[in-house]
Amino acid sequence: MTSQRSNLGTVVAAVLAVAAVAAGISSATVLATVPSAVVAGLVFGLAVGNRLAGLPERLGRTRGRRLLPYVPALGLAAVLPVTTVTPLVSSTRLAVVTLAFVVLVGAAGVGVAQMSRSRYIAAVTDEPIVAWTWHRTAFDDGLWGTFALGGGVLLFVWGLASITFDSRSGVWFAGYGGVILLLWVGDRLGWETWSWTAHDVENRWGGIDLEAHEIGVVVDRFERKLLPWDRIADVRLTDDALVLERRGWFDIRCDQDAIDDPEAVYETVVETRSRARSFEGSE
Repeated sequence: MTSQRSNLGTVVAAVLAVAAVAAGISSATVLATVPSAVVAGLVFGLAVGNRLAGLPERLGRTRGRRLLPYVPALGLAAVLPVTTVTPLVSSTRLAVVTLAFVVLVGAAGVGVAQMSRSRYIAAVTDEPIVAWTWHRTAFDDGLWGTFALGGGVLLFVWGLASITFDSRSGVWFAGYGGVILLLWVGDRLGWETWSWTAHDVENRWGGIDLEAHEIGVVVDRFERKLLPWDRIADVRLTDDALVLERRGWFDIRCDQDAIDDPEAVYETVVETRSRARSFEGSE
């Protein structure tokens, strides 16, 4: 709840500051008022905090609810175009103050949204039924290979064009594109030196932790995200990968070489998904 109280104080201070600047109040008065507004918001948050128990978990349950913390920032951003059609006089000072608080309140909103999702996941999950590491399979696999090839070509060509126009940044773009193209070609030709997946599993980088729970699969990549079972259309075990087919999105293809016992993991995931679907059907 601490981050939500801080966000409330920031929003109160932002609204008062923008309103004061729009009304033509001096900068000294605005600067003196902002700290008091922040404290007032924090005090109010402390006063009603006990009545809002469980609010982070409820906010983090769905994507739509997680967008609510961004509403104050969007409301502040709407001040600038509104001033062009109202008696308020738009000024540089108003624009600077508004943009500053849009960034500040937006950053606070990002923190609240991420905290709410983490709190919700922590509330609905316990110890994982099974856990494994997700390493992607080769670049030439489906749409990922197409995106890798297209992105590599685009970066490489853009870099060469930039170098032609004496832009030093072109060297970086061309370098990144060249590495991606080498990795893509290396996967297709089975090169050991230049390959995305040919290296020993223990030396690979970019692994993502996956956990299967009764409610779904938790993806731990920078932050924890929950993939409910109803968003997984099928689970398959191919010759080289454990595949979680997602509805309306890219599949999760986990290289078997990075999984200690892929068959056991596959059977456990299928059983857990089937049990969850049976429970949902009985409701």
